Amino acid sequence: MKKINLLTIVCLSILLNGCGVMYQNIADTNKENISNLAVGMSIIDALTLFKSPYLDEKNPVVEVETYTNFFGQKIDVLMNYTYRIADGKITDDELTPIVFKNESYIGYGHEFYNKLKDDNARLVDVNAEMLKRERDRELKLEQEKKDRELKLEQEKRERERKIEEEKNRLVLQGLNIDLLEVDKPFICNNEPACKKAFTLTQIFISEQAGMKIQLATDAIIETYGSKENISMKAIKMPSNDNH
Repeated sequence: MKKINLLTIVCLSILLNGCGVMYQNIADTNKENISNLAVGMSIIDALTLFKSPYLDEKNPVVEVETYTNFFGQKIDVLMNYTYRIADGKITDDELTPIVFKNESYIGYGHEFYNKLKDDNARLVDVNAEMLKRERDRELKLEQEKKDRELKLEQEKRERERKIEEEKNRLVLQGLNIDLLEVDKPFICNNEPACKKAFTLTQIFISEQAGMKIQLATDAIIETYGSKENISMKAIKMPSNDNH
C-alpha cells in the first residue's frame, strides 16, 4: 500500500513538473515572439505569433481591453502570457500588454500601456478644462451683453422721461399756466388763442391722464373714470366778458 502511494506521488510529481515546463515554454515563446512584432502589424497577424496558456483554447489572449481615445481612435490592449509564476493561477504580473491603435500594432509593455492611458487621461482633463473655461467665458459675455442691454434700456427710459417732462412743460408753457394751477380756469382773450389752448389742453390730458380720452369735442375733453388712475376733464365755456 505504501509502495502504491509512493508511486502515485512520483507520477503526480512528474506530471506537475511536466506541466510546469510546458507553461514555462509557452511563456518563453510568447515573450521571445514579442520582438517579432512590427509597428503597423494587424491584430490578426500578431495573434499568430503567440500561444495560449489554456490548453483547450486556441486564442492566445488572456484579457482584452478596448476603448476610444481622445482623438476618436480605437485602442485595443491584448494581455499576453509571457511570464510564469508557479502559483497555480494566471495573474497580471504574468501578462504583457500589447497595444494596437485602429487595429495596428503600436507598442507593448506595462510602461508603454500606462503612459498611453495617462497621456489620454490628461488630454481628456485638459479638454474638459478648456471647454469649461470657454463655457464660462460665453456665460460672462452673455451676462455682460444683458447688462449692456439693461443699461441701454434704462438710459432710453430716462431719456423718454425727460422728453416727456419737457413736452409737458412746453404744453403748459403754451397754455401760459403753472402745473400746480391746472385746476384753475384758464382765460383766453380771442378765438384763435382759445382754440390753440384747447388743442394743447387735449394734448396735455392725453399725455398726463392715466385713462384714455372718452370724449373730445370743441367744448369738452373727458377721460374714462377710474379709482386707481388719474382721470381728467376740461370744459371750454364763455366767460362773463365773452372771452
